[in-house]
Amino acid sequence: MNKLLRGDNIQKVYGKGEETTEVLRGINLDILPQDYLLILGPSGAGKTTLLHILSGLLSPTRGKVWWKEKDIYSLSEKERCRWRENEVGFIFQFFHLLPELTVKENIIIAGWKKWGKSSAEGKTDVLLQRLGLKKVAHHYPSQISGGEKQRTAIARALINEPSIIFADEPTGNLDTRTGEEVRNLLEELREER
Repeated sequence: MNKLLRGDNIQKVYGKGEETTEVLRGINLDILPQDYLLILGPSGAGKTTLLHILSGLLSPTRGKVWWKEKDIYSLSEKERCRWRENEVGFIFQFFHLLPELTVKENIIIAGWKKWGKSSAEGKTDVLLQRLGLKKVAHHYPSQISGGEKQRTAIARALINEPSIIFADEPTGNLDTRTGEEVRNLLEELREER
């Protein structure tokens, strides 16, 4: 089976000169279509750094990230942004919802460029229904629960129908029950798509 994403000898060093911190040291991995992978480790181990590098958000110090045999860091920043827009969904630990936009608007805006406003709105309505957010669609992030914020972030990651989704501790800010619901939802979505 063809690899969807491959990391070759990924290294990340922060700082310069004698004041450096090596966060990632020669990470190699292959991700196939349909894979569902968990990256486990203590706080500060570099999990978020690795996800940001694999998703094109942060350049590695050394190593390569291949997407279907194309090195994503050989792309220009504009090309890499277009790749992320079309192929990558990212669910952030701290939601990163725009506070001045409603739940529905936070989702729609992520799909405007790819689908146009009307189509993005239709896709958003489907996601709101699927993720149980219809009743809070016109609420602002400050007016909804942590679980609803995370489901909004998931919907935002899904609107462009990405080939791969990166989820950075998607249950880290949730209570145990809500965290389990989000984990189950992610597994269901993987099976559906």
